[in-house]
Amino acid sequence: MIQIRSRIAALCCAAFILAGCASVPEDQGRGEVLSMIAERGIAAGDEDMATLADTLLSRPLTANDAVRLALLRNPQVLLTYAELGFGAADIHAAASLSNPEFSVASLSDGGASMLTLGLTQSFTDLLTLSARGRIAETRFEAVKRRVASELFGLALDVETAFFDLAEAQALERLRADIAEVTDVSAELARRIHAAGNLSRLELAIAEAAASEVKLELAEAEIRTAQARATLARLLGIEHGVQWQIADRLPQMPHHDEGLTQLVKLAFASRLDLDAGRRDVEYLADTLGLVRRFRWLGDIRVGLEREREGGEDFTGPTLAIEIPVFNRHKDQLSRAEAQVLEAEAKLAQRHLAVGHEVELAWKQMRAARLRANEHRERLLPLRAAIVDETHRRVNFMLADVFDALQARELEYRAQQRAVMAEHDYWRARIALRRAVGTALPMDAHIQPAPVPAEEPEAEDHGHHHMHGAEKKTESQHDHGKVEESNEHRHHQPQAEQKQEEHHHDHAS
Repeated sequence: MIQIRSRIAALCCAAFILAGCASVPEDQGRGEVLSMIAERGIAAGDEDMATLADTLLSRPLTANDAVRLALLRNPQVLLTYAELGFGAADIHAAASLSNPEFSVASLSDGGASMLTLGLTQSFTDLLTLSARGRIAETRFEAVKRRVASELFGLALDVETAFFDLAEAQALERLRADIAEVTDVSAELARRIHAAGNLSRLELAIAEAAASEVKLELAEAEIRTAQARATLARLLGIEHGVQWQIADRLPQMPHHDEGLTQLVKLAFASRLDLDAGRRDVEYLADTLGLVRRFRWLGDIRVGLEREREGGEDFTGPTLAIEIPVFNRHKDQLSRAEAQVLEAEAKLAQRHLAVGHEVELAWKQMRAARLRANEHRERLLPLRAAIVDETHRRVNFMLADVFDALQARELEYRAQQRAVMAEHDYWRARIALRRAVGTALPMDAHIQPAPVPAEEPEAEDHGHHHMHGAEKKTESQHDHGKVEESNEHRHHQPQAEQKQEEHHHDHAS
């Protein structure tokens, strides 16, 4: 009897010691999560929120600044971190024994009385404590990787919204330039029509073109507002706060990564794949635990003290669940189904990775080809057309409408070039999402060059002017060639053709 009591006491001591072995970091794993995403090219840290926000918002935000700000201020981050709290709670629960039960019974026959005191504890909890702690830690590792994956995805969402806003602002500026050109063209058409040298149909065509461009500009302004609101929500910026972005895009890398290299990198880097593997691992351990102890049931041990007739009786107690009606087959079936489900999800995700990487890579390559075609061929050709058209206007071989149309087509080509370049960066972000980490060529991306101030040029066809300079140029073109244009409208058509033919022949 003394040996039995000693063993029960030893088991209780061991239970309390084992219950205190498992521990959770004070930050509930946030530091490890930040390290995981930092290894994948996302700058994040524990800077002071107020100080960092004031510093970043005082200057135009870069894409990296936007990501850092979002990881500190976006409420979605706190919601994601809550998953770490649930995982930490699972570890605490798995590393703890169930509370002991204290019982009291008082019996009397009207004279003599009997008092019974009992204290019991689940012995099954003690037997499964180590396994449950190991399973909970494996599950917590899966949770940390899943949280890191969600934060990685949020960072890429911020970068995408950043480039969307940069594109929207650039397109709005270009459409404002196009609207300015079409306004000048419509005003000139009205003057020539008033002089009797332009038909009502031609005037209506010029005014309709100007009206359509104004509608396009209004749509561009709305898209800019929408893109700005989307990015502001991701950054956690409240309404009324003044902020702006540095919308000058970085230079495209000289070449892109190979597809085979990226697929291998994806299988080694995807956090969701790693989390899925750990899900399968802890569910398989859970299944093994259920199989080992399904016939054992709940075993409770304890001590009982009984007082009767002035005498005390003390001794150990043992209660064993007999699996007669419930053999825990439901627990076994559920554990087996969970393992099959996790394995199927992991296989499905593993199968999709290669296709996701390939599709994103092809989209990036196509966007690069379009951007290169615009930058290296179409834009120089459009600039040359503008220059040549202005030269012909000076020789009265073309009118101001030709010059304005050439300028408008150049702006529209610039607009498509901006869209193609932004498509490249969006596709590159999508490729990073598919690979699950920074791309090898990211380290070689150079910031956007700061354009040098250009000297004033006498050539009215110069195609690099912006803002007010463009307005001055258009007005100057208007004033300079209006007189010659009206003169050409007064000339007989046959004489004009003869003059153009003579000039072309001389050239």
